[in-house]
Amino acid sequence: YSALFGVHEKLSETFGHRLGAVEFPPKKFWHMDSEAINQRREALTKYFHQVIQNVDTHLLLERLFLKLQVVS
Repeated sequence: YSALFGVHEKLSETFGHRLGAVEFPPKKFWHMDSEAINQRREALTKYFHQVIQNVDTHLLLERLFLKLQVVS
């Protein structure tokens, strides 16, 4: 989760206003059972779909993800 939140922060720095009202899902769930895990997965999927729809510079996103893979 923290690595994905780092991606969100970097996207916010890079694209700022172009992200619009895209919000990163909250970190904490009280009970991390299978339902909560699925909800988090769905929320993160929705987040990244919204990012892609709001940011038309896919090459920069690709570079950011590749850089994060190397660092992680």
